[in-house]
Amino acid sequence: MKNNKQYQLINFGYNPWSDYWKRNQTIFHHIAQQSYIEKSYYVNSGVWLGKLLTDPKHELSPPRRYNWSFVRPKNRQGHRVYTPLFFPFSLRFKALTHIIKRLFFKIINIGNKKTIVIANDYASAMHTLTRPTWEKADIKIFDWSDDFSAFESNEDNKRKITESVDYYLKTADIVLTINEKLSQQAKTIAKHVLQVPNATNYFTFKQPGTLATIAELEALSGPIIGYIGWLNPTRLDSELIDYMAKSRPDYNFVFMGPSTDEHPLGMAAESNNNVYILPPRQYTQLYSVYNYFDVCILPNLINEHTNGNDPIKLYDYLASGKPLVTTNTSGADKLADVISIAHSHGEFLEAIDDSLAGDNGETEARVKLAFDNSWEKRITLILDEINTIKDK
Repeated sequence: MKNNKQYQLINFGYNPWSDYWKRNQTIFHHIAQQSYIEKSYYVNSGVWLGKLLTDPKHELSPPRRYNWSFVRPKNRQGHRVYTPLFFPFSLRFKALTHIIKRLFFKIINIGNKKTIVIANDYASAMHTLTRPTWEKADIKIFDWSDDFSAFESNEDNKRKITESVDYYLKTADIVLTINEKLSQQAKTIAKHVLQVPNATNYFTFKQPGTLATIAELEALSGPIIGYIGWLNPTRLDSELIDYMAKSRPDYNFVFMGPSTDEHPLGMAAESNNNVYILPPRQYTQLYSVYNYFDVCILPNLINEHTNGNDPIKLYDYLASGKPLVTTNTSGADKLADVISIAHSHGEFLEAIDDSLAGDNGETEARVKLAFDNSWEKRITLILDEINTIKDK
């Protein structure tokens, strides 16, 4: 009789473990629930003591503060979560590198068990830990969750990221890609590619109990047009936001989420009295937030940065049942039957007006489509591939 607890699961995540339940964390969590997994470790991208001393504001703001909160390993939802700590010059001297590696493998105690490793972290500093763990793994999974090189404007950094991605593409047993664009790129290098778009954690929208009161939203009068997600000027169309706010002064435009910049919506848009930037909420609280929204929006720019992703918020919006208006960003076209896709500022605003005027009975269709695009559905594709390799 086979021992069901055959494997240890180790995940190297680009996004730190948090209450936002991003793609990679969710995939890892679902795989960890399988009967053949004995222990599971989620490894955040490393932090540098020198950066904490020179730029504490950045390091202790979301999302970086989530990395720092696990420098001392903690248990979360049945997993061991850990962030490696690097000291100044620690990668220049073999003795210091050895200490970091030794501490890492003491915390990530694999023992004699087989291992499944998921790589989603391309940071070069982490290579001293990811590469030896990856190379010894029995099943290697690379989660290509974004076109990582598009995050960088520096050409040398782009080259390093591309080299790192190519390494994982060439050596992985399974490559998970977020969209067709990355799938086609991966197939020129990888031996086995599985396209797995983003999805919603549908179960969080069906929790029993009363809805929470969100004081900032409770105080607003008039329609609430809402966005939840990263506030990033390389993704959000600040000119569109400014246009909408000025054109509809009686509408409230609410943007909730962690910010990457001091003025993520642009100074012009943020100067409007009907534009509100609110701090992020835990993923399990989002349904209460959506309850206040009259229309959900995704005012994305169309550029290299957005063409390489598949916004999770599209599926989260659908799960709320609320009307959704978006630019023609990556991933929107396949949902065109139940959402509004705008190709100009005027079309975007008109679609919001139409959504406020009437829902056309599409609420149930949106919720059903969200369930069809939930992680409960998606994860079966990944598990089937793991079982195929595992049972050989």
